[in-house]
Amino acid sequence: MIKLNLGSGFNGLNDWLNYDNSIVAAFSRWPSIIRLLIQFGFLPSGYKDIKWPPIIVRDCRKGIPHENGSVDFIYTSHFLEHLYRHEVVDMLKECYRVLKPGGTLRIALPDVDKLIALYAKHDPSAFPYTTSIENPKPNHTDMFMAFFYTSEFNRNSNRSFIGRIQELFLRHHQWMYNVESIRLLLEYSGFNRIEQKNFQECNLADVRQLDCSPEISFYVEAYK
Repeated sequence: MIKLNLGSGFNGLNDWLNYDNSIVAAFSRWPSIIRLLIQFGFLPSGYKDIKWPPIIVRDCRKGIPHENGSVDFIYTSHFLEHLYRHEVVDMLKECYRVLKPGGTLRIALPDVDKLIALYAKHDPSAFPYTTSIENPKPNHTDMFMAFFYTSEFNRNSNRSFIGRIQELFLRHHQWMYNVESIRLLLEYSGFNRIEQKNFQECNLADVRQLDCSPEISFYVEAYK
């Protein structure tokens, strides 16, 4: 069974093909470099104790390196929101291309509806997931809320030199989604059967180890 994890970061499993193009993932084989990045303030201290799975450093925006109809299952969690809208459409089309007939694409994303509710309550847990705006491609109606980007390392627009370097390692969100908006993009990309799922609800047992952040996420599966 061929199982892909796109934009896996450290949230991967050993018997999956874990693709990631981040600088941190590229350095994951060398813990000493990760420790230096933490020491100089470029990464949060929590990265010190992370156990990385085997990572394939690959920019999947340039194509998923598998033949048509050759992949059984694709998982992607908290990755697509880091891409521009037109890149997400291209990525979903690539997923459709490489999946076998009957294959599954499972997507986990920050839920903008949940974040709007937290934002309205002045709940600070909403702020790390705020986003900047890019013009959508294609021009689907989308439900979203745009906030000024902020995070543990970037509290205001007057960023320090260290803060700007940190952004190379911990990337901004470029767009936000809810279930309906990602459904429209999946349909546009060729998927006809799309189902919303609960946290860890999946026929593939591995997903129970991969799903994360249920308090601010939604989960969708699309089938070819």
